Amino acid sequence: MTISAVKLTAQESINLNELGDLAYAYAAENIDSCFIIADSIANVAKDQNNEYWNAKSDFYLAVCQSKSENFNEAQSLMEKYKTYCVDNDNKNDLAYSLFHLTYIYRGLEKPAQELASINEAIGLFDDSTNEKMQAKARVAKATFMRVKRDFNMSHQLLDEAMTKYKNQKDSIGIAETYNEKGLIAATNGDMKTALELFTKQSEIQRQSNNLTGLSRSLGNIGFANLRLNEIETGEKYIREAYEMRLKLKNPERISMSLIQLAEVHVLKKEWPQALDYSKQALTMSEEHEIEFNISQCYRQISYIFEKMGKHENALKYYKDYENLKDKLLTEKIAKNAQRIEAAYQTADKEKQIFRLESEDKLNQARITQQRVMIGGSMAILGLLSFMFFRVRSKNKLISEQNNVISKSLGEKEILLKEIHHRVKNNLQVISSLLSMQSRSIKDVKAKEAILEGKTRVHSMSLIHQNLYQKDNLTGIEMQDYLLKLSNNLFNTYSLDQDAISVKTDIQSIKLDVETVIPIGLIVNELITNSLKYAFPEGNKGTITVSLKESQGQLVLIVSDDGIGLTEAVLTKKQDSFGHSLIRAFRKKLDAELSIRNQDGTVVELIIKDYKKVA
Repeated sequence: MTISAVKLTAQESINLNELGDLAYAYAAENIDSCFIIADSIANVAKDQNNEYWNAKSDFYLAVCQSKSENFNEAQSLMEKYKTYCVDNDNKNDLAYSLFHLTYIYRGLEKPAQELASINEAIGLFDDSTNEKMQAKARVAKATFMRVKRDFNMSHQLLDEAMTKYKNQKDSIGIAETYNEKGLIAATNGDMKTALELFTKQSEIQRQSNNLTGLSRSLGNIGFANLRLNEIETGEKYIREAYEMRLKLKNPERISMSLIQLAEVHVLKKEWPQALDYSKQALTMSEEHEIEFNISQCYRQISYIFEKMGKHENALKYYKDYENLKDKLLTEKIAKNAQRIEAAYQTADKEKQIFRLESEDKLNQARITQQRVMIGGSMAILGLLSFMFFRVRSKNKLISEQNNVISKSLGEKEILLKEIHHRVKNNLQVISSLLSMQSRSIKDVKAKEAILEGKTRVHSMSLIHQNLYQKDNLTGIEMQDYLLKLSNNLFNTYSLDQDAISVKTDIQSIKLDVETVIPIGLIVNELITNSLKYAFPEGNKGTITVSLKESQGQLVLIVSDDGIGLTEAVLTKKQDSFGHSLIRAFRKKLDAELSIRNQDGTVVELIIKDYKKVA
């Protein structure tokens, strides 16, 4: 059925319940039609001045917005309808609003609200005779528990749901439960069980001609077969799902099928075909802004190019993958930060409002006190008693507000620590990938470049590791950091510390992260150069690192007592990537750089732009 221009007036014969059911059905298949019908419900309700349907039109619009992944708008509309249901003691509709808020909160990544909402919905549905919704709510909570890896609770909820669906002879619900059980098995790596469950799901959906559900189960069957190394069987199911999704015209699912088809050819080592499918998937994902699928395509294409020996192309797509992954992580962290900031600002505003109200009431009390004093001392005593108890009450409220603020600040500190922890983990993953890559590289210069990249990554990883482990979330103690950095470089290059030693003369000073990162990378380059070139043929020697504050400037000196640099070598070095890096960070720090031969090589930076942390 196609909805184009639905013309509805305020005729009482129009059955708004049937229209609502139609909007609900289209939400899963044809979102444009869903919006048209939901708008029509709102118009008819307005024409009829029907308070209930004016409110319920928000429910259907919220469902449409949720299916379109406009979760903020969906939340606003659904919570407005939820308030109407509470005010009018409409428990049945309240249960439905809470059920849909569960998925909206899931899209907004608000797990606490998601769990609270679904628990309340289950309670309300259990008080009713609606066994179908009792089951659907349990499946929704089971999904939440699976994501939290509480598989026992998830299985218990699904078993309860399965019993209720069977009582209702609800084949679609039974298939949905098999799917969720299959996902638990797949998450645990039990692909044989997952395959059995996905197959049961597909048989039910094929009988009921549920193409949307069937295409999903066929894709899952194909995925499970690939993991069981049944490549030909897996390809057959994935292609069937792909053809079905083309008919359903769902870009997200079509692009996911293309990614799976690319994986089939990767497993067959058919690189050109794999690349073709991956690029088709990327084009569709970018056209429809499906960021998760874009990320998967970048990673897949990078891997395929690497296997084809096209390392530059592989590196480009891997960088795109990392950049997008960082963007998605940053957006997620930013959302969490905004929520905490909003909570903090709300508490702060409430405190200010309370203070102003208190001041206003106090001023009024003073005026009243002056008037009452004329009336006699007994009235004054009564007023003072009244004020005493009000002040005690207000002090209690102030204390509660301060507790809210302290909690918000604590949450922000936890979030900052989590940010540094995740960045540190990501950098360590990159370092490990570089190590793995270096083992397969035969070219000496390429291997050396990979090793240098690894040390640069580790220098930044140390910063975030220190921030995560310390109470001060913005500052780095330079003595500890530079000593760890030096020791790491010796370990990386497997040097005998009896032959080459490092001395440090570092002032006890804490610097801001924005200052530490460029200093750390510069010191990393300079120590690496000394280790590689200053002591040829096993010569012994010493590398010295000095960092001191003098007259409002930082003086950084890295020197060695090795063979020194000739003018020719120095000129050649200035064209290298490492020295380009040093020059770039010199500008960032507004530093003066000098390199000279003085019983070896001495590199001195006088840094003018830096930030200390108390």
